[in-house]
Amino acid sequence: MVFNLGINNLLNNKNIISGGFEQLRFDYADKNINKFPPKYYYAYGLNYFASVTFRF
Repeated sequence: MVFNLGINNLLNNKNIISGGFEQLRFDYADKNINKFPPKYYYAYGLNYFASVTFRF
């Protein structure tokens, strides 16, 4: 029998940017470059898992 436990992001820091993309849109009417800012993906908060495996 095998037990596995895991914890990710123990400090619950959600300010870590893990990725993102720039939008391919532009405000032609007002020429405002900040109207469609880049979108960012942030890290998840506290994650944990547990598993039990039986070997025979």
